[in-house]
Amino acid sequence: MDAMGGGPPSARAVLVVMFTVLTVFYAARATEVCLSAHAPHLLMSVGMLYMALPVGWQLLPLASWVAVFGVASGWCVVRTKRRWQRDHHFDVDFAHSELAGCVAMTAMLPLFTIAALDAAALPLTIALGTYFLAYTVFWAWRAGGGGAALLGLTRTRTEAVAQMAMGAGMAYMFLVM
Repeated sequence: MDAMGGGPPSARAVLVVMFTVLTVFYAARATEVCLSAHAPHLLMSVGMLYMALPVGWQLLPLASWVAVFGVASGWCVVRTKRRWQRDHHFDVDFAHSELAGCVAMTAMLPLFTIAALDAAALPLTIALGTYFLAYTVFWAWRAGGGGAALLGLTRTRTEAVAQMAMGAGMAYMFLVM
């Protein structure tokens, strides 16, 4: 079983390198700043790396990954709700980045591994791929310094570039693979 059904081998190599770098980056950020602030992206980068490795699907069953990302999605919903209740502020940055990513990862794994879902899942796959293309453009804009005052975002330029890379990798996997 291999989630990377389409695309050239060179694309897989680029994705493996990119998701390895992202995993190291988010692990460092989690230890430097705050694990809860970076745990969802660390988990997503590990999951994406896992999906890009040809032998990854032989290590853990699909149900394990779906459970992990399902729990992560639930944790993100609870965190977003608690912040809303505490501050009466909807954290767009967190919801756009961590929550959407965990929900997409929960959907992505079955979409790529259960053959019976191929035709039925095409609209969802295209919608998620398009979302992550827009996500990539948004973070490219942020990496260039756009929107900080308008949106109240506090990510550093390096974090914005990491978000952009994550979005580009997820868009590629949804739309090409």
